[in-house]
Amino acid sequence: MYGRVNTGAYYQKKTETLSGTKTTTTTSGFRNNPAGGGTSRLGFKGSEALGNGLSATFQLEMGFCGATGVFSPGETSVGFNRGATVGFKGAFGEVKVGYSGDPFFNFDGSYKAIDNTSAFDNRVKTASGKNAEYRGRHPGIFYSGTFSDVTVEASVGHSGENKKETGKPDTKTNRSTYGLGLGYASGPLAVGAAVQFDKDKGTTDTTTTSYGIGATYDFNVAKLYAQYKGGRVKNDSSATVDKANYDQYAVGISAPFGATTLAAEYGYNKGKQTHDAAKTTYNGNVFSVRAQTTAMYSLLEHSTNSASAPASMRVPLKMPTGKLKAVSPKAIKATPVTLVLA
Repeated sequence: MYGRVNTGAYYQKKTETLSGTKTTTTTSGFRNNPAGGGTSRLGFKGSEALGNGLSATFQLEMGFCGATGVFSPGETSVGFNRGATVGFKGAFGEVKVGYSGDPFFNFDGSYKAIDNTSAFDNRVKTASGKNAEYRGRHPGIFYSGTFSDVTVEASVGHSGENKKETGKPDTKTNRSTYGLGLGYASGPLAVGAAVQFDKDKGTTDTTTTSYGIGATYDFNVAKLYAQYKGGRVKNDSSATVDKANYDQYAVGISAPFGATTLAAEYGYNKGKQTHDAAKTTYNGNVFSVRAQTTAMYSLLEHSTNSASAPASMRVPLKMPTGKLKAVSPKAIKATPVTLVLA
């Protein structure tokens, strides 16, 4: 059995300028995960030796809000919403079946000093509301293995239904997701990358691609972090252009001071939504400082966010006016047509 209870007090003052409108919001109180230490959770995992180096494994994990005690904060269901798998483990690695995080989910944040710079990635989305970022868990089959200094992760998920009913059009839904992650760790250096594809047909009719690369280097007295991640989403069923994308860069450093670890991180986010002719561009900067001990966290963060939607350009076509009359082809003369920017 394992777990974590993460709760505390917070104060936040946020100023955003979106399409020329400046909004300042101040919030405070007690909440779950106030300093980026991870969501409160409770889990059970175990293994049983089957012989010849092979073991059967299981893991069940649920999330809850440390400030209220409510299970599944921010989730759509209760129970073991953070993971429920069974599998086999041996010299080949581990193969699990059930509900778990994919390679991109496991990658994101592994190469950041403070995993708290996602100010804009969830904001850019299609007109139908599909986020550009895909970072989560899904049902499927999952593989992980370490060979010398190299770690490999892969996942495949699928769900679908084909319904045929007399007198009615056939209905079909099909969602498939594939992920791959690679990591290398030797001495003070660690690097990793991940990519995730998600195609949903019949429900949201979208194709989402997520990717990232990161690295850390440990000098013992200090550790350096760098991570890039990006995402693209496209509405496949829209008659007009409906897509969104984002890119996020983060660099950071952490250093131990006795029982306390101090960390600092800067993150830059940019994103763009294109809904037919309407385009919106987002930009965000986040600077965070965190002090952490085994049992306590404290976080100071400053962020600036902005968005702009460029005005549309009208190009009216001016044509000569007058009465129409029949003329012979030889009598036709070229008439100038002028394009004027209004």
